Amino acid sequence: GSHYMFLQWSNIDIGYPDYRYANRVFFYFWEACKIDDRCFGICFLKNRRSGFSQVASAETINLATQTKKSKYGIVSKSGDDAKRMFTGKVVPISREYPFFFKPIQSGEERPKTEISYAVPSKRLTRKSIREPEDLSDLTGLDTTIDWKNTDENAYDGEKLKLLVYDEAFKILKPNRLDKHWSVVKTC
Repeated sequence: GSHYMFLQWSNIDIGYPDYRYANRVFFYFWEACKIDDRCFGICFLKNRRSGFSQVASAETINLATQTKKSKYGIVSKSGDDAKRMFTGKVVPISREYPFFFKPIQSGEERPKTEISYAVPSKRLTRKSIREPEDLSDLTGLDTTIDWKNTDENAYDGEKLKLLVYDEAFKILKPNRLDKHWSVVKTC
């Protein structure tokens, strides 16, 4: 499952990750959390340099490449940190995914704000309106991954499949994690 995808296909900042028994146990626990409807997620306390941001980034890509019409988000201790996680961890893993796992993607090759697994839009012209091409076999997931600035209303009202809080307990004041969680929990 997710652990296999992390080890086999997630090219992180040091290359492909090494097998760690602790990660295996974590992924078993994570799978149990995903299937339990009563679970809202994990508060994962860890050692420094344990690679959890890489694990979370890989899992975000893994889930997003398998689900239709879904939204995945990232919030960190600051907006700059969320952007850094997105551009420095999530995007490189997505770019390195093999073609047989990677869905159709629209937008830039190295996006700065959002990965969109959707059919790229095409400019409408008089000719294309009169002579439509047969695109019936070209479908996309319509799934996105993005990041937001750290704000208590970030992702308010958006239907999220997964929200990654990176460095959640270091969120900078005046923002408060408990207020943000009360907003996004229902989303």
